[in-house]
Amino acid sequence: MGQIYQPGTYTIDISKVLRNIEYMSPKSVQDVSGIEIHFRTNLNAGTVSADASKFLEALGMKNQSQHVHIVSKIDIEKLRNNKVTESAKYGEFYRRANLLAEMYEVLTNRRRLFMKIDEDDPGVTHFGITTTDKVEGIIKYFLQTSNGLSPKIKDKYKMGYVGMRGSDKYDSPGLWGLEYRSVNRKGNRNNYKKILDAIQNKMESSGLGIDDTEVENWLKEMNATSAKEMVSLISQNYYRRKNISQSGYTSPKLNEILGDLDRDTISKLSDLKDENLGIMMVFHNWDQDMLFYDKPDILERIHKNQMRAAHKIVRLLKEKDETKRRKATIDTIQNFIKDSKIFEIISESFELEGLDIRVKE
Repeated sequence: MGQIYQPGTYTIDISKVLRNIEYMSPKSVQDVSGIEIHFRTNLNAGTVSADASKFLEALGMKNQSQHVHIVSKIDIEKLRNNKVTESAKYGEFYRRANLLAEMYEVLTNRRRLFMKIDEDDPGVTHFGITTTDKVEGIIKYFLQTSNGLSPKIKDKYKMGYVGMRGSDKYDSPGLWGLEYRSVNRKGNRNNYKKILDAIQNKMESSGLGIDDTEVENWLKEMNATSAKEMVSLISQNYYRRKNISQSGYTSPKLNEILGDLDRDTISKLSDLKDENLGIMMVFHNWDQDMLFYDKPDILERIHKNQMRAAHKIVRLLKEKDETKRRKATIDTIQNFIKDSKIFEIISESFELEGLDIRVKE
């Protein structure tokens, strides 16, 4: 891998990069319906992903989904010297990486954000979106690491779009990794290469590409003066709440919409989130987001598109044609993500350039 071959027939030694082969799911163990082939090299994540695709194509296995581990060293000294600010960076970086992956899939592949639960065993989740609790746990992992502990998290934060792994997953101490689990078999491989490399470049840069002053000014503006308040603030800035309700929103405009709705409608909105968690992005308070809180022009744009999308989603509750309603709901979420500029600004935070974003209809 990492080599370029001219057209022809070759014998390629993959013994140094091929690792263990596993079943894809519990069901696959019974009917051998899917396997996971693991490759490992020290090349850039995007290159490994692209080369793995080419290798599988050569075997006649085209358009396969991927999970890509991006591994980096934890700057232990920096983490111990500035525990709150540095732990906040890791949590914020993880939050942004998930938003990037989720919004990209909604825009380009019309992915419906939902929890994929095993039909036979409801206790097994095959593809789950991260939660505020997970973001909170990840920040606490780095706070514990800053205090000299070595927490064992195993698969605790193995999530559907972007998961997080600790040193216990890898073969050297002081490592951490993001597992980008949403390389879609139908997606644009060139875009995925750019996304993976951009995430890796930030992970390997000083402070994950997030300035100390950026974090500290934000914490001060939000009146978060302790580690506990910092953890709560960053985790709550991830959009996935348990329910949509008339309380808990600091945006007067969103409260105005929800305040005009009866309990039955509010209940239907909360039920709708189980079908498509993307609507939670619309009913989320972006005012306190580290990327937007001090940009009044952007916040005004977000609010404008939130209002438009929220009213549309509420109106769609009356649509009796389920297929039509589901399609229109995804259209509404796509338009919100695109027109609000949220995805664009998140991409810029990773210095992502040249993505071929073609909104799938």
